[in-house]
Parts: sequence; structure tokens; C-alpha cells
Amino acid sequence: MAVVHPDILDERRAKGLLAFSVGTFALSCALPCFVWLTGSKPWFGWEALFFGGFGIFAGQFGWFANPLLLLAWVVTAGSRGRLARAIAVLPLAVSLHTFAMPAQEFWADEAGATRMRLEALDIGAWWWFTALALVALAAWTKPLRRPPGITPPLLNRPNTSDLL
Repeated sequence: MAVVHPDILDERRAKGLLAFSVGTFALSCALPCFVWLTGSKPWFGWEALFFGGFGIFAGQFGWFANPLLLLAWVVTAGSRGRLARAIAVLPLAVSLHTFAMPAQEFWADEAGATRMRLEALDIGAWWWFTALALVALAAWTKPLRRPPGITPPLLNRPNTSDLL
């Protein structure tokens, strides 16, 4: 029976958590996430993803965790170390501004004549927070150094000087 280095197991665990993060984000887009006081239908996650950037005009910055989440997925999947850990925590930190939404008013139409307020966060929002936490957990699960015996892909190339 072959012995597997613990760092390789950590690497596999981190990839699994990263994949689960992507899956929970996709699930959050398909579920209702915002319930409004105005009695209008709740917003689904895909609507919040599409229109959420306009929240900056009302002073809401929680939506900007989404591009940071994409960056965290890429950096965590491709690298290890302190940079991946720092970038993976950023989306979770920025998303906390979402909890300020009940205290803010948002435009419900183009003219700004009708306003709406958030009554509650629905299940989609909680799955979104879970996706953000999972990418941070994945980055902190990865080992800081490459396991022994594993070479980076760029260093594993054949020596071309032998061919001359």
C-alpha cells in the first residue's frame, strides 16, 4: 500500500472545497435571495447578480464580493501561499456589507420615484455566503509549500539542450 503525503491530501481537499464553492454559488443563483417590503416578488440570485452592481448608487457595496469571488477561485485554484489566503478572505469581508441592506432604500424604477426596502435575506443569500466561506476555507486548507517529489509543471519540461 502506497503512503500518500499529507500535503497531497490537503491539496485534494482544497480542490473539493473549491468545487463545492462553485456549486453552492450556482445554487444561490437559482434560489430566491431578497424579500422586499413593497410586496413585490422576491429576487432570485441571478437577478441580484445581474442588477446588484447598481447598488453602488445607494451606497451598497456587498455585490462587489462577486468579482472578488471569481478572482479568489482563480488564485486559489492556481497557487498556494499567503496571497491565495489573503485574496480568498476578501470576498467574505466585502460581503458583510450586505447586512446593511435593510437600513437602506433602493430605487425600484428608472426615475427613482418608487423606493423599495429589504425585508429579509432568503435562502439564496445564505448559500451565497456559504460559497464565499468555502473558497476561504479551501485557500486555508491548501499547504503553503509544494509536497516533496511534486514538481511544478513549468519545471517538469524535458531538457532541450540534450537534443542538440
